[in-house]
Amino acid sequence: MQNCRQLIDSSKLRATVIHYAICEARPRARSSIWNIASGREALRRYALSQTEARYVLFLDADMIFEPSVIEVMEREIQGYDVVFSGYPLRQYGMGLAGAGCAMLSRSILEKLEFRCYEFKNGEVIFEDNVLEMDLFRLGSRVKKGFSSLSTHYASATESRRVTPHPVGPARRITNAAFVRYALIGRA
Repeated sequence: MQNCRQLIDSSKLRATVIHYAICEARPRARSSIWNIASGREALRRYALSQTEARYVLFLDADMIFEPSVIEVMEREIQGYDVVFSGYPLRQYGMGLAGAGCAMLSRSILEKLEFRCYEFKNGEVIFEDNVLEMDLFRLGSRVKKGFSSLSTHYASATESRRVTPHPVGPARRITNAAFVRYALIGRA
């Protein structure tokens, strides 16, 4: 079996393999969400220490996006610290502020750390929900919308798709920063 570096080289991609320890700060972590939080944190640290990037775009591997997603997100972030493009959740509903399609400015990346909260009873506050709380606490300028076409896969044959569209009034209210902060903080 080829390793990541060999696969990248054979595909003629310009890419870097980033090695990181899963749950290095949480040796007794039980939730797999720590894997995601640790990966996002490794990418954040890499972007800050090894690049001059003004923005970092997070795209989940179980999703596909329109080819212009980078240009769309770069246009949408103008005047904001963070922009989220909503996407269909695997089972039902829509996520409007998940990190599956999110662009963050360098200035915000310098002020936060990706992590999740895991409680003794096994409940977890996901890393993108903790990100929302941190952004609220920092007074960040956040834009949420359905900016890019995306398809979220639950399996090789099951997926859900969303096209760019305006955010309706009910979703705007339920996804307002102070509402989300109050709901997530009480979880």
